[in-house]
Amino acid sequence: MLAGELAIAAISALLACGQTVAQEATRPAFEPYVAEVATETLNVRSGPSTNYYVVIRLKAGATVRVVGAESGWLAVEPPDGCFSLIAGEYVDRSGSAQGVVKGDNVRVRAGSELSSHNYAVQAKLSRGTLLTVLGEAEGGWLKIAPPHGAKLWVSGDYVQRVPEERLQQEPPPAAAVDFPTGLDSPPGFDSPSTVLSEAADSKGPATGLARSSPSDGVPDVESTDVDEIPGEEYRRRLTSLDAELTEQLAKPLLRRDFAALLTGYGELAEQEADEYTRAYSRVRIQQIESAGALIDGLRRVEQARDEIREVRKDALTERSNLRPLPILVDGGFDAEGELRTSALYDSPAGPRRYRLVDPRTSPARTLGYVEIPLDSGIDPESFLGRRVGVRAKERVLQTGDVNPIAIYVAAELKVLDRFVEDAPDALTVEEDTRTASPTP
Repeated sequence: MLAGELAIAAISALLACGQTVAQEATRPAFEPYVAEVATETLNVRSGPSTNYYVVIRLKAGATVRVVGAESGWLAVEPPDGCFSLIAGEYVDRSGSAQGVVKGDNVRVRAGSELSSHNYAVQAKLSRGTLLTVLGEAEGGWLKIAPPHGAKLWVSGDYVQRVPEERLQQEPPPAAAVDFPTGLDSPPGFDSPSTVLSEAADSKGPATGLARSSPSDGVPDVESTDVDEIPGEEYRRRLTSLDAELTEQLAKPLLRRDFAALLTGYGELAEQEADEYTRAYSRVRIQQIESAGALIDGLRRVEQARDEIREVRKDALTERSNLRPLPILVDGGFDAEGELRTSALYDSPAGPRRYRLVDPRTSPARTLGYVEIPLDSGIDPESFLGRRVGVRAKERVLQTGDVNPIAIYVAAELKVLDRFVEDAPDALTVEEDTRTASPTP
């Protein structure tokens, strides 16, 4: 009898497992989309909860690409400015900006300039994977560009999906178009060895140049007698100009200025004493002009975005001024919803504000914020998680680069049993008579 029961239990477990696998196989794949930050400052974390450390903070209006969701948290591709960490002992480096993984299942972790933690694993890389090395960190770690598949997390309550029609009308943010620092890394900039190789193909006066090029971009010489090399002074100027170019590429994209470099390389491109230097300089000029054209275009895009943002801000403010005070509940309440804590106003030094949400939507939509004055005599803790009606003595409209949202300075809170429907004859049934109002 016992053996029969065990057999039936085993068969049931196998059937349940098969059903789960089938459900997973038929579940539609997540469709990535672009979302916009809808709060003044948004924490981007290394995992899907507030227990994970903050990696970077985004301002209102910044956009992220959402690639997954989990329990109210959204997985996003790492925004510009993010980096990952990998143990330096598992990387073979070739030059300052490249590396190759020399181990199997090597963990890559989420890096942060805001936290000393680095426990969140983003990916496991196999031997031979190419890396872009951004720099070194304490403890033998290397900062690298986030590998393919790496993701970070934001709360779904504080971002809004950007409509497809708006994405087609508005240009992408300038911050999303950048190239890494380093002389041999930016698009359109060949490595110094490539430039020198092209220049060495030019036939000119014998200058004692070797066909190979060292890592610092300065051509080797076969003769130890410097006086025998007519282009030595030009070679030193090339070294200096390349160092200045590296400094410019280390700056933020829109602060890079190539004017002086174009002048310097232009002078070397016109001299007649060293054809090698002349060919090298001409290649650099072409690369810098291409990069400069890109930067000029991005400056115009950023200026247009600023103008659009200001126009939108003014329009939203004007529209909000046309809205009457909402009276959603019979009995003269100014607002009604479920009271929850607010991650935006959890500092003990600031005003005591709580989220008022409509839990019937998913995720819960924020209807406004309820501010509890210190002298009000209201104990908000007894109302958390309950549907309440709010009588406000003041209504403040918070505006910025996001849709305006109301802040109700509470004069009284009252627990309600349910939400009022849209029907005009619907009434609110009160759960009890508990209220909180100012102390006489």
